[in-house]
Amino acid sequence: MTAELELPAGSAPNSGLRPYLAAFTLQSFGWGVLLLVFSFGSFSSANSALDVAATGAFIAAPTLILMPISARLVRRFPARQLNVAILLIDFVLYLSLAVYTEIYGESLQLLFVAAALTGILYVAMYVPAWSNLVRTAVPPEQLSDLNLRLISVKSAGQVVGLVTSGLLLAVVGYSGLFLICGLTFLPLAWASARMPLTGAGSVAEPSESSSLIVALRELWASKLMRSSFVLMGVLIFAAWPLMVLLPPVAGYMFPESQLALSFLMAMFFIGSALVSPMIKLRINGLKGTRKMLVSAERHSWPRRLLPLVSVAIALLALTAHVEPALLGLVLTGLLLIPAGLLLGVLGVMTTSLVQREISPASAAMGLTAYVIVVEIGTSIGSLTAAAIADSIGVFIVLVGLGALGIIATIWIVSNRYFVPVSDMVAETFVPPELMPKLQSRPADT
Repeated sequence: MTAELELPAGSAPNSGLRPYLAAFTLQSFGWGVLLLVFSFGSFSSANSALDVAATGAFIAAPTLILMPISARLVRRFPARQLNVAILLIDFVLYLSLAVYTEIYGESLQLLFVAAALTGILYVAMYVPAWSNLVRTAVPPEQLSDLNLRLISVKSAGQVVGLVTSGLLLAVVGYSGLFLICGLTFLPLAWASARMPLTGAGSVAEPSESSSLIVALRELWASKLMRSSFVLMGVLIFAAWPLMVLLPPVAGYMFPESQLALSFLMAMFFIGSALVSPMIKLRINGLKGTRKMLVSAERHSWPRRLLPLVSVAIALLALTAHVEPALLGLVLTGLLLIPAGLLLGVLGVMTTSLVQREISPASAAMGLTAYVIVVEIGTSIGSLTAAAIADSIGVFIVLVGLGALGIIATIWIVSNRYFVPVSDMVAETFVPPELMPKLQSRPADT
């Protein structure tokens, strides 16, 4: 057995960033709560598929239009002030939505407006501004570790928010969900205003490579990136109908119960939570990277709550609805585990590829373009789901997609595909000065 590979001194973000990481985790939870709220409008009706399809398209269009404006804002204003301003606008927006919903009740039109504003503020404006802030927060040699931690806590926080959103909806309603999400922006705004900035001080000077078209050309020129986009697009098209059908399936099994949907989402994200352990098991000879991933898991502690949350919600559903449909709910949830695992692996792969394969000036645009492509794909997949969303078609699709997820998962974790992906993830997150030493290490025995 070879000795552990030690990271160089100062490779971890300093303790001054801890309040920011904690606030970032909390806000990711609030964001996760909102991600499914748009599909709750017709919870027990198959029409929710059409609702989600329209919502996805409604997000993509204004986001695409406003991206050039966002690029100019990021270059014109200091990163810290722009981040704080956007977060405070988010707080006021969701507080207003909470008050409006409490007074006038929820409506599909309101959800459309909320979805569009969410897309505009988050994808088109906050993501580029946030990327700029992160790049100025730490010296370049610490940026890889900080990115890894932020990706870990964001994913973990969103997962817990998604899983508990159905339960929260049953307790506090739509207005409560908007209020919870809005309140999570305040600690992040405070932490962003106080976090120490010890990095380069500003984003690279803008050039033609910061445009969306050039970013897409860079992405498509990479064989790995092109294959990843095609594979992700196909699987999103296949898997999103399953996600959209969860509300009508849960409503069909347990009418008027949001607990069933939370249980199904818990099972889906238990699958995605298995991604990190699988990567560690499959990286042979990259023990330093495995150590880094273990370190990152310490910042993903909310993900450990998933089994407890899912079991608690299952018990609540059982006590509220003692009927044969519970067995169908559990079996449906089991089918979602491989689907979550599959999309979790592809999410890590795509994020890593975008960071590695294209220039830093195009990275934010590349990720934004990827999000828009996914939104368009989800809209098409949602329309497909709406066409088959009857009681028989639902279960046929669930069984078929569950089988597809199992087959694709076996293929992905095979040596021919998964090990190169693991190496690619390592190259993304390991500091450049460690890569020669890391690549020269023999495989663990």
